[in-house]
Amino acid sequence: MTSEDMVRLRTVLGASDKQTQNFLQPLLPLRGVQELLMTFVRDSSRSFEDWVWDPQVRQTLLQMRDAEPHSHAQGRDLDEWYSRAAQERLAAMTLQNPDDVTPPEFLEEADTAQCYGKVKFKEKNYYAAKNAFLKSIQAVLKHQQSEYYGKTVPAAEWDDLDMQERYVTLCNNVAICGIKMKDLSLINEYAAKLRLMEHRYNEANEVVDRALTFYPDKAQFLNLRKEIEAAERKQAIEQAELSEIRAKQLQAVMTASTVAEPPALTQEQREEQLKEEVQKRIDTTPLPTREDDMFAAARLNVYFMKIKQRMIVDIHSRYNADMGEEPKFECTIVNGATGQVLATGVLGASKKIVKNEACKIVIEKLWHDKEAAGKLTPEDQAYLERFERAKASGQPLKSEAEAPKAHQTDDNGPQYPVRVSWLERQLQPLPLLNQLTQRGSLQARFDIEDVSPNKEVTEFKCTGFLNGEQIATGNAISKKKAKVEVAKQVLAAAYEKNLLLVYDGPTEDEEGTDQTPAHGE
Repeated sequence: MTSEDMVRLRTVLGASDKQTQNFLQPLLPLRGVQELLMTFVRDSSRSFEDWVWDPQVRQTLLQMRDAEPHSHAQGRDLDEWYSRAAQERLAAMTLQNPDDVTPPEFLEEADTAQCYGKVKFKEKNYYAAKNAFLKSIQAVLKHQQSEYYGKTVPAAEWDDLDMQERYVTLCNNVAICGIKMKDLSLINEYAAKLRLMEHRYNEANEVVDRALTFYPDKAQFLNLRKEIEAAERKQAIEQAELSEIRAKQLQAVMTASTVAEPPALTQEQREEQLKEEVQKRIDTTPLPTREDDMFAAARLNVYFMKIKQRMIVDIHSRYNADMGEEPKFECTIVNGATGQVLATGVLGASKKIVKNEACKIVIEKLWHDKEAAGKLTPEDQAYLERFERAKASGQPLKSEAEAPKAHQTDDNGPQYPVRVSWLERQLQPLPLLNQLTQRGSLQARFDIEDVSPNKEVTEFKCTGFLNGEQIATGNAISKKKAKVEVAKQVLAAAYEKNLLLVYDGPTEDEEGTDQTPAHGE
């Protein structure tokens, strides 16, 4: 590491927050740590603090800190140890996103062309060498375009410093070939490319100096040297301004940290605060509606999710099939957060029916308790008036919002599943479920919970619901991955429950009335 790099690293460390400084202080004597931190300083895609506190990076730094003393030596052992740690970190990051790996074909093409160019340059066939280096540059650019998902990013902004170094070397090689062939336009073009690269002013000056040995009075190269010097001065000014801004930000943070913080809450105060928050959610959340239909369980499930509590349903068989008894089931519903029994001893001829009847009893209890306490919300009051009017007229309200629209048919007609076309089946499970929920064909819901065991490791738990019924849970290192995995199970359940069916009919005019099962007959 050069003295200039050390100055830059000290400047960035001085401008970072106190927590970052305290964490890095014991690690700074390690050369491997210095090299790793310098890559973060050069990378403009994320802030220095974001890099340091990335879980994978922090784990690598902690491994360096916990290594045995002989691994801290400033020699070959440290280099080998650091290289191994860096490779493990890169491998771990690759495993997290295996689908994002760029195919190696472009780099293989770049390697082949670069080796061929070196051979031709040694043979003094500068024209062939120039073409080979240009071909290698194009392959490198295609590789980087693939790395950025088809987007063209300037070489100066590449995250991969090794690839950036390779691009500089190839541009330098092309410019040298131009010098050997005395091709003025080629020299000017690729010296200018080097000038546009940050921190590559030395390479650009070297190319111009070599060109001036052949053409000492060429105004084109003299002007190019002036442009390089001007760009170098401009960057130095910008860096000085940036350092000043960071120093002011650091001073502001330090000033703010001196302000007295409010005293920490005691355990009793925290419990009381939590209890107040729970009660506030219950008081402000409208109650589930009281329609006499088969969607009471779905409405009650949605209500419990809104107040961030859990409903536990326990169903037991209460008949002996071997004795020829009619099916009979008993249902009990308990509030999982408080342990309160909301309904018990409810009997029915099927699990679905008994669960729905028990949920109706729970809904009536919630209405009675909240009305007796005088805490009905304005929405509850408005609904209660409509419900009482409908009840007095002998025509109770029917479920509208809670029941999926695709399942709402006339009272005497059958309820058909939703058709899923070939085009819709090309979607991934999560986008397809979102689309069906948007249309009102069904209700898919995903709750995400952070269950990370510590600061170094991230883990999220996703719970998937289908029409208010909990279907599956899954854990993953990110919210998106957890949601994607659970969505697959929720979609499979939708097919299994015959809520969806595969449909490949040609047109609506040619549709018949027969329904095709989702998974065969």
